[in-house]
Amino acid sequence: MEQNQTALNGKLRDMEQVLTNFFTELKQLRETIDKKNENSQEAQLNRLQSSVADLGSNIGDANSRIGLLETRFDTIQAEQKQLNKTLDDLQKLFGRIQNSTAVSDIIGGDGVAKGMQKTIAELRDQLTGQLNNLAQNVTGELQVLKQKNLWLESDLSNQTKRIEQLFDNTVNISSHVLSVEAVWLEVRNNISGLEADRKIINEQLGALANVTTGLHGTIEKVQEECQQYHSKLDEVRGKLGELQDQIQQNAARKEVSLHRPGEANGTQQVSKEDGMPPVLSQFFNEQQTAASSSSSSTVSARIAPKPTAAPSSLSASTTTITTASSLAKLLYPGTLVQQLPQSTTPQPSAAAGQPASVAKAPAAGAPASGAANTASSSNSSSSKQAGGLFDSVITATAGNYKLRQIIQHQLDDIREAGTYKSERIITTPQATAIGVEGSTGKILNFCANNYLGLSANHDVINYGKKALDEYGAGLSSVRFICGTQDIHKQLENKLSQFHQREDTILYASCFDANAGIFEAVLTPEDAVFSDELNHASIIDGIRLCKAKKARYLHRNMADLEEKLRTTDARIKMIVTDGVFSMDGNVAPLADIFELADRYGAVTFVDDCHATGFFGKTGRGTEEFYGMLGRCDIINSTLGKALGGAAGGYTTGPRELIDLLRQKSRPYLFSNSLPPPVVASALKVIDMLMESSELTAKVQSNTRRFREAMTRAGFTISGMDHPISPVMLGDARLASTFADEMLKRGIYVIGFSYPVVPKGKARIRVQLSAAHSEEEIDRAVAAFIAVGKQLGVVS
Repeated sequence: MEQNQTALNGKLRDMEQVLTNFFTELKQLRETIDKKNENSQEAQLNRLQSSVADLGSNIGDANSRIGLLETRFDTIQAEQKQLNKTLDDLQKLFGRIQNSTAVSDIIGGDGVAKGMQKTIAELRDQLTGQLNNLAQNVTGELQVLKQKNLWLESDLSNQTKRIEQLFDNTVNISSHVLSVEAVWLEVRNNISGLEADRKIINEQLGALANVTTGLHGTIEKVQEECQQYHSKLDEVRGKLGELQDQIQQNAARKEVSLHRPGEANGTQQVSKEDGMPPVLSQFFNEQQTAASSSSSSTVSARIAPKPTAAPSSLSASTTTITTASSLAKLLYPGTLVQQLPQSTTPQPSAAAGQPASVAKAPAAGAPASGAANTASSSNSSSSKQAGGLFDSVITATAGNYKLRQIIQHQLDDIREAGTYKSERIITTPQATAIGVEGSTGKILNFCANNYLGLSANHDVINYGKKALDEYGAGLSSVRFICGTQDIHKQLENKLSQFHQREDTILYASCFDANAGIFEAVLTPEDAVFSDELNHASIIDGIRLCKAKKARYLHRNMADLEEKLRTTDARIKMIVTDGVFSMDGNVAPLADIFELADRYGAVTFVDDCHATGFFGKTGRGTEEFYGMLGRCDIINSTLGKALGGAAGGYTTGPRELIDLLRQKSRPYLFSNSLPPPVVASALKVIDMLMESSELTAKVQSNTRRFREAMTRAGFTISGMDHPISPVMLGDARLASTFADEMLKRGIYVIGFSYPVVPKGKARIRVQLSAAHSEEEIDRAVAAFIAVGKQLGVVS
């Protein structure tokens, strides 16, 4: 038994050594695969295949040894069974001996029987003791062997599992080897293809170089011809100046020749100057012929012996202007030539028996100051309007004419579509009641972004005036050169405190803020996800960046999640308006923040239509949802609730703001905000941080208007926001409705396609904290009256 156990232990040690060697070889194999500086991939593949073959051989040896070990284990179990059987036989024999009563009969004789009986008793005692000892020893050894067998079975099971794992690893390695071989073959094929492509490209580059050389030669020839053309053009212009003087002199000579015998109908052809193009020579001869004909007609109608100075001046001027226009058409065919004004001198009524040309002629010897001076003045005015007679004609190029035509077609299309925007001229400060050019009396204004009514607030205006005196009208510089004053930093700090953010950067407008952030922050490794109805400034800003772009359906979180899930990017930025200005509905920020957390995204909110008046204290859309401080980046404006002047800003992490100061192009290349604008916004922020009274007032006015309009039967879009669109559907109805409202003294605007979707035309009403309850009720009454007139409500 001990020999068998020793042999079994030896087998196990051999097996462990085999496995150790196997793992060592496997480690070496992995190190071989990971080496980067091998001579070639083919050598690596050969060594890898050889190692795999050796590994298979070692695994076969291990399997053989395991088989022998299992056979030996079966032999030990058989021997153990035989020993158990022998022990059972001995125990049975001993029982028979103990129970035997015929021993004395077999032996015979009393003495002998008694001696034998004693001897047998002693022998039985000895044998019983030995058997008991042997039984105890065998039982103990048997228990030890059973325990060892259990251990061996457990070890064998573990080793079998490890071998199975090794087989699996071997299969995986073989698969990887095949994959590497396939990749290597593919690479070799690609290299061959690339080599062929390289040869083709080189040939094409050679051909291109030849073409380029030819083009260079052509360009040089064209440049030479252009230089020659410019030289000739300069010569022509010089001759034109001389010819213009000759025209004027000829006109004067012809006027004088009218009084000489035989010259009334005479003409004098312009002599051909040396080098003058034949076309120009023919042109000037035609002009002189036409001028002579005109003069002859004039003379035949004259009665007075002497003409006044006025007709002479007028004739020269008219001839010059007509000639200049004709010259322009000749030199620049197809161009838009400015029509120069003819003499605007009013001709007096002719006296009886006198022609109009000599009516009210000055007395003999009197200076020709009347009509002559007027005509001279008119000529001077015409020359000034032309901006220099000949220069104004040359400015009208063919390109300019083509540009005007293209733009005019676009304008005609806009007018035909009914989307041409005309600007009403306001003659008063921005307020709830304004003066409009062409209208009498004040008109109630319900279409401004003046949510808090502070655009004309006296405290805000006075604070701006004070800054104008102390800091000047402007900085004449961008921020990083010499355009940052202490009030700029004060406003940025106040805005950071108001929004509870780390830092803020000012821009000339929120359009600039949106145009400057995405390009500066996002790269081609990043992705931006934008609501399809985001403001135009967001859309344009995103177009400038190189990140992957995805547009999700309006306020559709399922679509947003699908795009987040299927897009791989370094930075994922979700971009949305806080409040959408055409509908007055609010972005579902709670759901957006939850998706951002799930997919590791950054959140960006444009809060222009929320900052200062939306939420309990006017902190915007975040506060409306009770999630103040949750958004990563906020862009907003100073041009709506916060004074209404101008300016925008980005507020968020300090590192982001610092990066924008270094890279954001609208910030780096735009002038600083003017000090009066900065001061006005500072005053408004101070007012909001001291009291929420104005915020509560605009919210109260909003509820009053929405509830009254809903009771009247109108459909009001949006979510309890001061932007309260009155939905009408039809575009023409919306336009007519707005016109009828203006007749009743209510200023609102109709919106239709393409500003809003087709069939979604509406009147957008915007409430202000400055509106009184009476003004709101008056607007509601006007809506009801017009609504009944146009059949919108009953």
